[in-house]
Amino acid sequence: MKFVSLCLPFYDVFQNGGGGIWKRNSDPPAVYFIKCLIKRYIDDDVGSFASEASYCFILGLIPFMIFLVNCILFFAAPQLDTILDLLQYLPAQFAASMEENIARIIAGRSTIWLFAGLGGAVRTASQGTAVLVRGMDKIFFQDRNIQSWFKVSLKACFFTVFLVFAMILSLTLIVFANAVVFLVQDYIID
Repeated sequence: MKFVSLCLPFYDVFQNGGGGIWKRNSDPPAVYFIKCLIKRYIDDDVGSFASEASYCFILGLIPFMIFLVNCILFFAAPQLDTILDLLQYLPAQFAASMEENIARIIAGRSTIWLFAGLGGAVRTASQGTAVLVRGMDKIFFQDRNIQSWFKVSLKACFFTVFLVFAMILSLTLIVFANAVVFLVQDYIID
């Protein structure tokens, strides 16, 4: 409490009567807005929820990268001949070592790591999403533990899958937007 009062000289205004009684007419609107914003930031623990969620999402990148690399290995296997044909443009000594490395990497792919990476990525991303759900509960409800663990976990998994679907859809539309427009124009409009 002392640290907050040192950082914010007007924090004692928030502590009036336990509920933070405001004198709206004494402050200009901009100052009143900033004071309300700081009060909500402190009361709702925005910093702690933001740091916890970002930690979980960043931690989720590691198993996602394991999943992505294994996924690329599985999808690149049919194009192995094409990849090896492109090695002819490299110097002979470098191409020979690259051919050995590519064959070793393709042979070392594993479905266990594929599913473990996917499961780990969904689990850690769901933990980050669960933090966001708890943050919303803290903001909109009185009790932080108003929902059961199962309900929060179910929401977190649903929101994580929805978030991944939204990211894939947005990236796909960025790449193929022109083709989608022509497809809609040819088949639906005409």
